[in-house]
Amino acid sequence: MGIFVEIKKGDSFSLPPKRVTAEMIAKYADAANDHNPLHVDMEFAKTTRYGGIIAHGMLSMAFLQELMVRTFGAAWLSSGTIEVGFGNPVRPGDEVLTEAKVTGVAPVEGKENESTVRLQLVCTTGDGQKVISFEQSALSMPPPASLSSLDVALLLLRSSASHLATYPAHICPIINVSVH
Repeated sequence: MGIFVEIKKGDSFSLPPKRVTAEMIAKYADAANDHNPLHVDMEFAKTTRYGGIIAHGMLSMAFLQELMVRTFGAAWLSSGTIEVGFGNPVRPGDEVLTEAKVTGVAPVEGKENESTVRLQLVCTTGDGQKVISFEQSALSMPPPASLSSLDVALLLLRSSASHLATYPAHICPIINVSVH
């Protein structure tokens, strides 16, 4: 029997909506050391197809990861596979909704207090545009102390530093990434 016996196929959970601000994007740029002008230079960003500054895709990913960390603990980062698809950009002022739906739960053979939970995760803007979606398999674990999105992003930056040679993404250990 898994630690989270109350989690079953079809369950869903979410974070409260988050308003993305220019300050949040700037802080993320500093934390990730990613100062691409598309994210931090309004004059440059106006000349692009986006017509203005957009958030880093990995900032949206951090919202989904915050949901996972709050639910399963930080160890989920290395407990499964991730299939990611990036959709529409997030702009300063957008409200981002983060949701997960359980698509399966299975006990881990030989481990009395562990289950593998399969999830479909998605971030959308307040007007319904899909920003990012992915499927995740995570090992169930006790939830950690309260963490903010920025705490999760910093945790990911620290945890991925040793994985740079192994994983294609520079912020978190993503296995497959596609941009739509």
